[in-house]
Amino acid sequence: MAYTDQDLDDAVKAGVVSAKHVAAFRHFMQNQRNGTASSEEHFRMITGFNDVFVTIACLLVLAAGWYIGSFANDQVGALAAAAGSWGLAEYFTRIRRMALPSITLLMVFVTAAFATFDFIADGPLLVLPPLAAMLAAAGHWLRFRVPITIAAVAASGIVAVMALMTEMEIDLDGPLFSGVLLALGLMTLGLAIWWDSRNVHRITRQADVAFWLHILSSFVIVHTLFSNILLRETQSDGMVITIVLLAYGLLTLVSIILDRRAMMVSALGYALYATGHVFTTDNAEGLGFALACLIVGGGLLMLSALWSKVRKPVVGLLPHAMASRLPPAY
Repeated sequence: MAYTDQDLDDAVKAGVVSAKHVAAFRHFMQNQRNGTASSEEHFRMITGFNDVFVTIACLLVLAAGWYIGSFANDQVGALAAAAGSWGLAEYFTRIRRMALPSITLLMVFVTAAFATFDFIADGPLLVLPPLAAMLAAAGHWLRFRVPITIAAVAASGIVAVMALMTEMEIDLDGPLFSGVLLALGLMTLGLAIWWDSRNVHRITRQADVAFWLHILSSFVIVHTLFSNILLRETQSDGMVITIVLLAYGLLTLVSIILDRRAMMVSALGYALYATGHVFTTDNAEGLGFALACLIVGGGLLMLSALWSKVRKPVVGLLPHAMASRLPPAY
């Protein structure tokens, strides 16, 4: 009989085995396959094709409900979708515990909550839709505990702050707006690290919560850092290339330390741009981009293959108090 990661997690939750023993078992099995547990980054998106089947069916039902309700008015359509997604979650999330449908139903519920107030948001009410989405996500978390929900709460909060700054007529391209966004991204990253530190072996759903927070924080930090702060039009091409490559190297180091790859992926486009610019000539723009893909892609493949061997000495340089809160470097 084969056992899935979900079965092992359920056994830990039920107290049948300890999280330490399950982590040791996974480490042993990875070593048997010439890998290590820390070289992987697991998260639950789909448990089988039935997840896809159910997700499509849920979306069809909810889209129909939203459309039919909108014949009364826009708010009724959004409320119908919100009520429908909550009702479906009572079965597919609480009882069946299906991964992809649970994520989809949460996103529909939060989007519907946003849309309910978006139709009436004007002037000082601009902040109401994201606040409604944030409260809806928080309520959904208390009921269903879907891992992506905490990231949805954080994302709604960030959008609410952006809406508030827009209402205050703060320059969207100015340093204050960018600085606040960067601070919010760093706060989200801190929250992700805190969730990771609660379960350094990444056995329980806390690791899934942290995963989605890392995705959100990386998107906010990377794109704010590059597009709004580092890559100003006043800088020369050579300076831009140097800044991008140095920043990508720093983000790669942070990814290795945290054992999370989200920042590297978020900044990948900027790295390809900078590397491609190095090899680009007037007559060979396509060749420059191809060489950039070859170099960056090859480097990422090599890093993936040697992830554990690279990470072990890096983590070994950190203070014990910090290293103890990170996933073990085998």
